[in-house]
Amino acid sequence: MMPWTHLHFWPDGKAFPCCIADSTMPVGRFGEQSIADIWNSDKLRAIRRNMLEERPSPECIRCYTLEGKTEIVTLRQMSNQKFAHHFGSVGKTRKNGSVTKVNMAYLDIRFSNLCNLRCQTCGPGLSSSWYEDQVNAWGHPGHAKLLSIPDGKAFWKELEPLLENVENGYFAGGEPLLCEEHYRVLDRWLELGKTDIQINYTTNFSRLKLGKHDAIHYWKQFKNVRIAASLDAAGERAEYLRKGTRWKQVAENRRRMLRECPEVPFAITPTISIYNVWHFPDFHREWIEEGLVEVNALHLNILTVAPFMSAHLLPKVFKKEISEKYRRALDILVNRAIRENKPYANAESGYRSVISYIDQKSSRKLVEEFFDRVRSIDKVR
Repeated sequence: MMPWTHLHFWPDGKAFPCCIADSTMPVGRFGEQSIADIWNSDKLRAIRRNMLEERPSPECIRCYTLEGKTEIVTLRQMSNQKFAHHFGSVGKTRKNGSVTKVNMAYLDIRFSNLCNLRCQTCGPGLSSSWYEDQVNAWGHPGHAKLLSIPDGKAFWKELEPLLENVENGYFAGGEPLLCEEHYRVLDRWLELGKTDIQINYTTNFSRLKLGKHDAIHYWKQFKNVRIAASLDAAGERAEYLRKGTRWKQVAENRRRMLRECPEVPFAITPTISIYNVWHFPDFHREWIEEGLVEVNALHLNILTVAPFMSAHLLPKVFKKEISEKYRRALDILVNRAIRENKPYANAESGYRSVISYIDQKSSRKLVEEFFDRVRSIDKVR
């Protein structure tokens, strides 16, 4: 349903059918085209035609890969369910794949790459803080440090009328809680009285305030807000994986949420990679025991787009130990959830997906590439 309900924009203006589409295959670019032109661009029309004829599109390879190798419910599957009530617009698609009206029922726009962290699995395109590391380790990335959608005034002029019909908004990074445009969108929805809109975040959760803006103050005014924090580990490990993190502040931010807006659902969305696959269950259990997260409040993301950091690169003996560790940890989590009469399906699916995913053939070349990367990054940090 995504090509009929959504356009995803990157900070450089590139547009995609969704946030996990192949980043080398944009369907257009704002600044060179209007939103309306991109909506019926040749590439997006081709994707619609492929979907109508049940042919896979190369832009959508990530969902197809995960659906074939894991138990994770993909964005493709979730959007088909969430936006099924828009199926009528699918039937109105012309033979060439065009659709008359731009429909932004699902909003996900990365207004800029402004971010205060330098996460191992990220890069300068989505984190401005990564820029110096990129330059010092490998050279100029080919773009400016701070990226923002070209011709911001023109973009906002086209976007503002579309905000009235948004049903679900998603904010991610850069770091959304440091993004002025994000607060501008929230202010507009409040002006329109759209306090029942579903708002989802993926945030590094390092800061909850930007100038006069306090994220928690906004969250209290909307009825359906969900927070997913990109947390993969605790303490020094967290500070290494996501450079710039102050772990004590992250934990305090969570405690503040529990004090001031306990009704707002909170989950962690770790990126499982070779860096943290062994220790993640320890962190997960620790936060559960501290009452900072529920067993089922887990949206686990397995790194696939940068294979040289993939968890499946580990030697067989380690994979066996990891699988056993995840099974033991899962048994403990499930038993706890059953005792407390709480759900655990997300945790079970996530843990089993890790076990399944790492059971793939490793690659000596990719392992060497991983160690080269570690040495390069550690040297400049």
